[in-house]
Amino acid sequence: MKKCSYCGRDNADEALNCRECGTEFDHPSDPVVTREANKTEVLLPGHLSETSGALKSIASLEVDLAVKLYKRLEKEGIPAEARAVTQEGGLDYRDIMVEENNYDRACDVAEAWEADRLAEAERLSNRHCPTCGSLHLEYTGADSFGISVWKCKDCGNIFAK
Repeated sequence: MKKCSYCGRDNADEALNCRECGTEFDHPSDPVVTREANKTEVLLPGHLSETSGALKSIASLEVDLAVKLYKRLEKEGIPAEARAVTQEGGLDYRDIMVEENNYDRACDVAEAWEADRLAEAERLSNRHCPTCGSLHLEYTGADSFGISVWKCKDCGNIFAK
């Protein structure tokens, strides 16, 4: 069995990707991935290392979201590291760490990634204002029959859906 160094899942020896988180297993040109006692480290080749400057966390996310943000940072050429963190309830999270000199740029990339993610979720939700067609809605609660009530942030219309 091959153990994923990112999420710890056991995989078949011939697997190319982890069946839990989708992380690709090491190939010569891929990021170096190491696992120590309570630490998971994902390095871009030749960039971030133990001798790097101070590291700062830009996000603490569930494993699947952390993988997506890590890949976005990698695409932008920002070296990053993911450290395993177990929350009080036993949930596995990853802290995405970057070097201090890349912190502001990495935060900008993370904010843009989150905005894109939320916009896509909103677009796929199929909720829109019946008056103006806007997707910018605010949930205001449920009526006495348990039906969701929404308020349009653009035109102020309140409607049940």
